[in-house]
Order: sequence, then C-alpha cells, then structure tokens
Amino acid sequence: MRTTSLMALVFLAAATLFPPSAAADAAWDRSVSDYARGLSLQPRRVSWRIEELDAAGAVISWEEVETLLERSGTGTRSTVVSARKDGEDVTETWRKRLEKGSSGDGPPSWGDGFRATPFDPDFQAGRSVSPSYLAVDEGRTRLFRPYELSTGGKSRAKGLLVSDESGEPLYARQAWDSLPLGVSSMEAVIRYARGPAGELLVASLEYRADASLVFVRKRFRFVLRFSDWL
Repeated sequence: MRTTSLMALVFLAAATLFPPSAAADAAWDRSVSDYARGLSLQPRRVSWRIEELDAAGAVISWEEVETLLERSGTGTRSTVVSARKDGEDVTETWRKRLEKGSSGDGPPSWGDGFRATPFDPDFQAGRSVSPSYLAVDEGRTRLFRPYELSTGGKSRAKGLLVSDESGEPLYARQAWDSLPLGVSSMEAVIRYARGPAGELLVASLEYRADASLVFVRKRFRFVLRFSDWL
C-alpha cells in the first residue's frame, strides 16, 4: 500500500513538472497570440551596443547608442539621447546620422528567414516543436523546449525555448540554417517581457556572430534593448 501511494505521488509530480504535449502546445499558441497583440506596440526607448571581440571573447572596441521615440501631431520621431564609442561621446555624430536616415539601429536585414522568432505568427505554419524537458538554469528549474521554424518547406532556424515551470516564456536561443556570405556562425538570444495589457514583448535581442572580412576573421556581439512601450 505504501509503495502504491509513493508511486502515485511520483506520477503526480511528473505530470505537474512535465506538462502533457497538448497543454504545452496550448501554452505555445497563447504566447503566439500574446506576441501578435504586442506587434501593435512600439518601444519608446531603444538602446543598442555593438562590440568587436577578440578570439577569447574579450571586447576590443564598442559603441553604445540610446534613442527615444517621441510622438507629435504629425507622427513619431526618434531622437538620439546619448552615444559613446570606446568611451568617447559621439552623440552629435549619431544625431546627424539619424537625421540622414542612416541610424543603423538594428541587425542587418539579411532576408525573410532572419525575421523568424519562436512566436512570430508568420512562422507558425511551419513550426516543429519537440517535447519539453526540465533542467536547471541560472539556479532555477526551468522548462526547455527545442523548436524549428520553416517557411516554404525550407528550414529557417532551430532553437531552444526556456520557460518557467508554468510555461511562461523567458528567453530563446536560436541559430539559423543558412548564413549570409562571410558569416561562419551566428546565434541569437531573445528575451521576453510582458506589456501593460499582458502582451508578449521582446525585451532584448543579443546576436553573436563570427565573420570573415577580406580574409580577416571578426567576432561581434550586438545587443538591442527595448522598454517603455507605447
């Protein structure tokens, strides 16, 4: 009797910690819906940092820029709050660049496949999601779920979604199957947050890439942060 009760507790715990596939899929679909609602919002504050790294991952050179989105009767306007390059103030230089429309505020536009993120509605028809499993991450037990995103019958990206034990998305690590010319590897970390009405928003994007430029190998880290959504 004691053994039967113990086994029942084990199975109950397993059912709690490892959500059934249907429940996990429902949680994913809710995240897609919440993410779609968040697409109507704009981050009022955007900051980005570009780093060039050496072979050991140490920073050789860096540049940081923070912008603020302002609304008026004629629309929206982005202004540079501050900018620094290797410790030097380059705010005015960036304000002039922004006025000319060459802000460079984001990762390169390399094509449709590089827009793919786990909950992007445009990539759900071709998604393939594996069963969740538990693992310790940053000192906490979390749910990990491998996924693959495809369009037009072609695989675009593969990644690993990390959620808390309730299924709330925290972040995803993602790599692409086809890389731009000169790029030998690239990985992104996509971190999530909730908006004022429960929308699922991208709080930050971090890209790490290795590239060969004229026979010189370069390593880069690019971080975008979004906040104060409108």
